[in-house]
Amino acid sequence: MAYLKRIYHNLTGRVQIPKPILERDEKVLLHISDTPSTFYRSLGILIKDISPEYIVHTGDIADEIKLGIYPRRVFLYEKKASRLIDILESSGAVEIHIALGNHDSPEILRRLSSRSNIFYAESAVIENRRFNISHYDSTDFDDYAQYHLYGHDMSERSRFDGSTWHLNGICAIHVIFLGSGKVFELKYPNGVDDSRQGKVRMGT
Repeated sequence: MAYLKRIYHNLTGRVQIPKPILERDEKVLLHISDTPSTFYRSLGILIKDISPEYIVHTGDIADEIKLGIYPRRVFLYEKKASRLIDILESSGAVEIHIALGNHDSPEILRRLSSRSNIFYAESAVIENRRFNISHYDSTDFDDYAQYHLYGHDMSERSRFDGSTWHLNGICAIHVIFLGSGKVFELKYPNGVDDSRQGKVRMGT
């Protein structure tokens, strides 16, 4: 049965969600990063399925555009960014945090957003748990945090250093239980990494 579920999720592009997340009785935070627009539909379904109370995106919201390298793609970036912001802000999340990546436009994101918190790096207390949030694992924060959420570099693997969870949102989707502190890693759908690397036609 588990094998058939994996095939189903691979074919439909849906994220496979563990049963404890669907049957939870505590608030959760959803962490994603470096999202190509080919993932947006799956993200919308994921958000609808798990109804996270908090959402954190750690940058490069339309990752296949590579705006930092190709600034002339700014109009396509804005079109895709508008889609993602709409997905996030039409959710039931009480807070949405977006850390700016090296391929993001702060001006465009702030103009498109009506209720998202947009920043380069920030420490935040969410449900009595402290988070350091940035696009980069190497960001130097003054404050201790239980979780450091980041993205950008596939080689910077998620890890626990004895006091802090360092969670790379480009390697996996994270669902963090804010009561118990448990961390679940969910696989991105097939093809997301190819889209990030420009191996899938960008489209509109």
